[in-house]
Amino acid sequence: MTYKAHIDENACAAHGDCEAIAPEVFQVAETAVVIGTGPDELILEAARICPTSAIRVTDGDEQIFP
Repeated sequence: MTYKAHIDENACAAHGDCEAIAPEVFQVAETAVVIGTGPDELILEAARICPTSAIRVTDGDEQIFP
């Protein structure tokens, strides 16, 4: 599987937890942005720890999280 992360820029508060978990996938400045890909487990973990639930994870057309 190859998960893809999507950021809700309106919900993101730029805490930086996602970048700490998966720096190859996320970069945080004003808001988080997706800059690359990484292991599915890290993308999912970053989404789970996001304090504002601003990360949605998909696998193709299927939504994996939340």
